[in-house]
Amino acid sequence: MFEIGDEPLKVGRSRDNPIRLPHKSVSRHHATVSETGDGLVIKDLASSFGTFVNEDKLTHGVAHPGDVIRFGRIRLVYEVEKQDAGRTPGKQADPAYSEARRETGKDAASATDGGRPCEKHPANLLSFVCPKCRLRFCDSCVNRLEVAGVEKPHCPYCKDACKPLGFFQIEEDRRKARESRTFFQALPSVFAHPFSATGVPLLLIGTLLYLGLSYAADYSPFLLILPVFYLMAFVHKIMASAAAGTEDLPAWPNLAEAWNDVIRPGLLFSASSAIAFAPLLAYAYWTVKASEPLSPTALFPLTVWGLLYLPFSVLATGTKDGFDGLNPITVLSAFGRLHLQFMFSAVFWLFLIAGRFVLENVFAAFIRVPALPTLMTGFVSVTILLVAMRLFGTLYHTNRSKLHWHSED
Repeated sequence: MFEIGDEPLKVGRSRDNPIRLPHKSVSRHHATVSETGDGLVIKDLASSFGTFVNEDKLTHGVAHPGDVIRFGRIRLVYEVEKQDAGRTPGKQADPAYSEARRETGKDAASATDGGRPCEKHPANLLSFVCPKCRLRFCDSCVNRLEVAGVEKPHCPYCKDACKPLGFFQIEEDRRKARESRTFFQALPSVFAHPFSATGVPLLLIGTLLYLGLSYAADYSPFLLILPVFYLMAFVHKIMASAAAGTEDLPAWPNLAEAWNDVIRPGLLFSASSAIAFAPLLAYAYWTVKASEPLSPTALFPLTVWGLLYLPFSVLATGTKDGFDGLNPITVLSAFGRLHLQFMFSAVFWLFLIAGRFVLENVFAAFIRVPALPTLMTGFVSVTILLVAMRLFGTLYHTNRSKLHWHSED
């Protein structure tokens, strides 16, 4: 039991959260909750496994009495006492509506919502839904705002544009169909993702960033430390979001939350890289120390091993959201459980890396325009990075029950 007040309270796995849920599927700082006259206001803090109200995923929304709120894989029920002195209770739901919810375990997201009366305006039927906070409204509830000369309904809480319930239900059916896909069925969307509406801006920004880093490296390698660390943190978030089944790319790391959004993910990525290439580094160290030449027959397999181990190690740390994902047993057990899917991903990953270096040499040899070869190499590199991170994230998402990286998988 957790008592909620007017002030926002953080929910998460860390000990500094007023509402602590010590479970691997709950992020360290997962969400915030606060109570208003309209109900329980919930804001997701870019968690790895998402926040849900009656199994509807949200980033910002309101829950009403009787609703089931899920943080990761932990479910809580929101209840309000009928007489609670000192504060205004949340809006009481229609008893018949609450009973139906208890029987079905679902919120008004079901297709029957279009035929239900609005609780605030019983004469009107629910006809709109806010995609952001997942609340349902009738025609009298929504705010009418003019956008490009056209009046459109908007959510009175988060101000996001509302959608007709029927259209939203079609989108939900498509989302559920995506959730049921196998790994190989999901591959087309993985390859197309860099060229989607959310992927193209990242491609352009990443290409320009690559160009800037290339020139900065010519002046001083130390100029690369902070940008590369920031990039590693973002790559970590991309793979974690794909592992959670999120279609859109995650938000850029927030410098205001430097430890949670930049430093910690960057350290996890760096540690994953160190463990992946530890055999190669150890071999190089002892060979140089013994004043012996490096053997290509040893360098090649050790390099390939590091390249194969790295994405799974990054995936494990991103999914488990902690340094316990660095355990080699976690990664090695995944190799044995996925078989064909892992072999496909591994071969494709090595093919992408080899193709990137071949194209870099081709661009440098045949393109004489200054900076253009570097720009094109950057575009290819960022595209490969996005595809690879989505590929391994999708590999986990479609096989999470086989990997058993969480107790409830």
